Amino acid sequence: MFNYASAVQPNLVGCSAHLANFSSYLSSGLRLILPARCDIAENSWAGAGYFTVGSGLYLGAIISNGLSGGYSTYEQSAGTLAEILVPASREPLSLIQAGLQLLGDPIDMVQGHFLYNHEDLNVGIGAFPQSLGFQRLYSSGLRNQNGPLGEGWTHNFNATTAVNSDGFQAMGEDSALDADGTIVEHKASFDLLMDPARPLAKLVAATLGQRWFGDQLIDNTVVVTQGRAHKASRRREQVEVAPSMKPRDRRAFPQVSSRVKSCPM
Repeated sequence: MFNYASAVQPNLVGCSAHLANFSSYLSSGLRLILPARCDIAENSWAGAGYFTVGSGLYLGAIISNGLSGGYSTYEQSAGTLAEILVPASREPLSLIQAGLQLLGDPIDMVQGHFLYNHEDLNVGIGAFPQSLGFQRLYSSGLRNQNGPLGEGWTHNFNATTAVNSDGFQAMGEDSALDADGTIVEHKASFDLLMDPARPLAKLVAATLGQRWFGDQLIDNTVVVTQGRAHKASRRREQVEVAPSMKPRDRRAFPQVSSRVKSCPM
């Protein structure tokens, strides 16, 4: 605390509401890692964020207003977020409407979905690409989804890509390869934070690494829809799409600022 009052406090911007807390932490024997400004903005949230460092394994991540280090930076309610994120984080198997084995009506032998295909129009001669056909497709597995031709219905020209967020995929839900960044970052942060001296450089490096890790959990998947088929791929650092598709089915998804973006099929 010997240089806080003379060298640190006068240079803090917008921190007058927090100075009493800072002094209290310092008086109790803790070290502080403070931002230069206390009006940091992150989406809809604005305030101060800082660290308190004590002896042993004591490390506190504090944000303003007594929110115990956690606050949503978006204004959506938990229910609204669930409506968006739960469908976007489905198991890969749940995306399959028609497997390789069909029986009877036909019925998909993997999911038990009733399927219906009907070609309404065909222009040209012979098979594709010499001819072009319009085909209606139905799956009972899509019966609650409002498709381009009604609930449960789609067609073979319905091709879309959508960027989604799936944190479980980034943490190795179904492939250790997908968790490579998660494993490396957590190991690096663990080693940095286990230094009993807690030097500033290591704490800042660990914080930046954890921010990077958080960014890997959002906008990290692309769901490709073509007709009744859905295929999900996850962006990986350097390798843009994890090899979850057959080689002939892979798409290379361009990136902007290390994020997946939509692309034409």
